[in-house]
Amino acid sequence: MKLRLTVTSILIFCIVSCGTQQKGINEDQDDRYAIIETVKYGEDGLYYKTLSYEELPFNYKFSYEQINQNNVRYNSITEEDRFINFDTIFNEKQRKEINNNLKNLKSVKLRRSEMSNPKVLSKKRSPYGTPMEKQIGYSSITFPFVVEGENGDRYGFMYRDSGLLYIYKKENDLWNEFARLEIHLVN
Repeated sequence: MKLRLTVTSILIFCIVSCGTQQKGINEDQDDRYAIIETVKYGEDGLYYKTLSYEELPFNYKFSYEQINQNNVRYNSITEEDRFINFDTIFNEKQRKEINNNLKNLKSVKLRRSEMSNPKVLSKKRSPYGTPMEKQIGYSSITFPFVVEGENGDRYGFMYRDSGLLYIYKKENDLWNEFARLEIHLVN
């Protein structure tokens, strides 16, 4: 009887633990797609695969240091001062996590089932370097990643083919643009 109770207790613990862990994974995936839903798509939609680190123009400029030094609230042409000192939000371990995530961006095939409008996904793509007037109107993005700040707030990072790296903050269960970095303008 005691053995049966112990085995039952272990099974219940494993089921609860696995369920909790799966919920965390699902929540992170839901957050990533919620960030993607914030994108204003080109007239032909959103390219169905995300960009990898290797595909990014100026990828050598993708680092925590660049984000921290050169971020602005809306537009770096009209705003010259840095919007936020991210050192006040992220500790050393979190900064390394951001750098690691930026350097290891993988191409991900977006799942239609996760999109509120699955018809927005497109397979049309202009080759890199196509003149602006001849480009197909799709949008390309990196698959977002989420990092928790020191105070427990969650921040999402996503690059768009417009040359902007967006930083989002989750507030009241919604992802709002928090800051941005125009990668091509970074020294």
